[in-house]
Amino acid sequence: MGRKASLRKITDYESDFWCAGGTGILREEVWVNAKKEVVRYNLAFLLPHLSGLDNGRILGFDNAHGVHERHFMGRVHPAGFIS
Repeated sequence: MGRKASLRKITDYESDFWCAGGTGILREEVWVNAKKEVVRYNLAFLLPHLSGLDNGRILGFDNAHGVHERHFMGRVHPAGFIS
């Protein structure tokens, strides 16, 4: 069984709301392993009507590429992470 097959998505939440003259989106995705440890996540605040950069993501944090990253207005930087 591969790494991805052993992961289970426990949170898949998206909420739309009115913000800054258009629709804002909050997105939360969390995956856990067999030990119920969080091993992958994606947290994002999107305003696609204000920015086409990074798929409209204004601020976000994820570890989709194996490192913790902070996304801000189209720029991506490593993010410090404790615990």
